[in-house]
Amino acid sequence: MPPSKEAVKEITLQLFVYDLQEGLGQKPEAIAFNRYYFWRRFDPDFFPKVYDKLTPNHQDKLKEYAQKENSEADLVYFKSREEKEAVLGIECTLIACQLADTYSLTIDAYDSNFQKTALTTLKQYTTKYITNTPATLGQTWLLWGQLDQSYKDDEIKQLIAKDCYLNIAEDKDKSLNWEPIAQQQNRLLGGYLFEISQGVPIGKSHYLIWLLPHQIKSGVIPANAGIHTDLTELQDKIRDIETHFHRLFCYRHKIIFAYNQSRILKHRLKENYQTIQNSVLTIREKNKNPESLQAALEETLEILGTYATDLSQLHSQLRTITINLANYQERLKKLKEVDPNCQLTSLVEFANFASKKYQRQVESDYESLSPGMTLLENLITTISGIVEINQAKREKRIERAIAAASIGVGTASAAASSIANYAERIVIEIPWFKPTVTATETEANTPPPIPQIYPGIPAGFAFIISCLIGLVFGGVTWWRSNWK
Repeated sequence: MPPSKEAVKEITLQLFVYDLQEGLGQKPEAIAFNRYYFWRRFDPDFFPKVYDKLTPNHQDKLKEYAQKENSEADLVYFKSREEKEAVLGIECTLIACQLADTYSLTIDAYDSNFQKTALTTLKQYTTKYITNTPATLGQTWLLWGQLDQSYKDDEIKQLIAKDCYLNIAEDKDKSLNWEPIAQQQNRLLGGYLFEISQGVPIGKSHYLIWLLPHQIKSGVIPANAGIHTDLTELQDKIRDIETHFHRLFCYRHKIIFAYNQSRILKHRLKENYQTIQNSVLTIREKNKNPESLQAALEETLEILGTYATDLSQLHSQLRTITINLANYQERLKKLKEVDPNCQLTSLVEFANFASKKYQRQVESDYESLSPGMTLLENLITTISGIVEINQAKREKRIERAIAAASIGVGTASAAASSIANYAERIVIEIPWFKPTVTATETEANTPPPIPQIYPGIPAGFAFIISCLIGLVFGGVTWWRSNWK
């Protein structure tokens, strides 16, 4: 027979919300916004919905919270508050704390109206805290309660779990194949634990339905051994399990978040790697054009900065997965200490999947993309060498040109000076006429004619000659220097 609407009693609905306290490489402004975003969810009546509308009073409150933060501590308790909705029959407790570098808000809502509050109402009341502030890392819904009677048929328990899930799941999360979930063999404190995971993408929720048995076997005090129908004896163990779940879910979401971030980084690195390979193939063509070569060097240096940053962040995401996976596996062991008879099949499967898929995939990506750094460095060294060689050649040509011009100008100057001096010193003297016959006395007393003085070389002609001499000597010097 199908289960009744009151098939589960003592219902508690818990929502574990996780946010980044400080993202990788985030600036102080972004970290301050993360803090505001978290506390706005905890106290929506105090903090405004828009960050820019924070008043000095709000800022002082955030500074007070900041002083309590400690990313090195395993757990930092901030504060808690309780709410009661008498009309709805709901009591709710909010607990804000910090798990290492992660903000955590636990919303614990339960029916205080003796099973008269609908499960959907309980869920709607809890959802109001995340309507405008969805989790940045992830969130997990945990519904637990006690079966109202002893169902011997496992199929009935599966139907009850499915009905509970459909009452608390988001509309976008309701379309799933229930068969694999129904086959889960998770057992905890004698009850049935169903885990519903909506895959890797961020924004998808994680759900657990924990149905405790109707009859509780008591073995704590032998004299009082027997069977009970209330959860009083299990309260301490339930609280221990909730504490372990709190951390376990945090590790899980951080693993998935880091893997998603690694996919973004891998995509960027592959695009830059392709650009690097294209630059290597076209380096010979660019060598013919010094300007293209210089532009290629500047572009490659820019790619190197981006590539090195992304590759470093990819390694950081790998380290995040490795550390949180180890913490996740350690926390599973602690759950077994609380209940040595537990069977956490699906939780263990996630650890195995994260190890084989997430961790190995990111390790492979890092190893395959790391050579890009060496290729970039070699490419930059090659281009820089070519640019320096071309620069040296240009400088040598300039030096040769200057040397040739200096020799030419010096030679022309010397030639011009020599020709000018020669032109001023050398004159043409025209001798007077002396006849062969005996001259008369009158003729003997006649004075000789005045000699005529003419410049040997005109000034313009001397300038041209000196220039030609300078060009010849300069050209010979240029030819001999390049011939060597």
